[in-house]
Amino acid sequence: LLDWTVLDWCTRDCSRLLRPFKWPLWAVLVAGALLGSTLFVRLGNYQLIVLTYELLPPEVPRAPLPAIYALQPEQLIPPIVIWLLANYGFYRLGGLDRYGFAAAPPQSAARSAAAVVDTPSFTSKLRTDRRGELLALNAQGHYLRVVTTAGEDLILHRFGDALQELGTAGGLQVHRSWWVSAAALSNARRRTRKSVVLANGLEVPVSRTYRADLSRTLAVHSG
Repeated sequence: LLDWTVLDWCTRDCSRLLRPFKWPLWAVLVAGALLGSTLFVRLGNYQLIVLTYELLPPEVPRAPLPAIYALQPEQLIPPIVIWLLANYGFYRLGGLDRYGFAAAPPQSAARSAAAVVDTPSFTSKLRTDRRGELLALNAQGHYLRVVTTAGEDLILHRFGDALQELGTAGGLQVHRSWWVSAAALSNARRRTRKSVVLANGLEVPVSRTYRADLSRTLAVHSG
């Protein structure tokens, strides 16, 4: 109980410190386990064992303690592996958020959320014959390229403002200058790790920052 409590504290701290660097969940878990095992668990466990030895009768045999407790591979590797597997199980199989990483929602919930999205105000700037179902957005300077099922149009609108209007329910950002809708990802396919092809044939670049979010979304919509 002490081990896991300390590992939890340390992993939370590592998550906050490493969040700006976009470290994946497994790396945050390993960093938290390393910090907890080498700094805090070493001190807590060591002192508990020493105290237990002092309380036991003299005739009870005592195993010799290593000079550097919790830093030997046979002591350090097991807690890291168990901590990593347990939390990944909670995250992947149990659908539980772990240390700032949101688990993918159930398929039915994701589809219902994608289906109910308020019409953003910038769509009123589109030409009437181009107002279809929103598929993608592309920032082009002060202009915004809007891709719909009815075609494309270029309007004067900030990309950041458009993202705020859309929120997170209708799709996701996959590049610093690209956003794609959840509906467009329903039949999308990955061409490479750096791009995704929508159902209408449009190839959209994917930056490293957003690859994990895109992979989770594609996994939900491919079911």
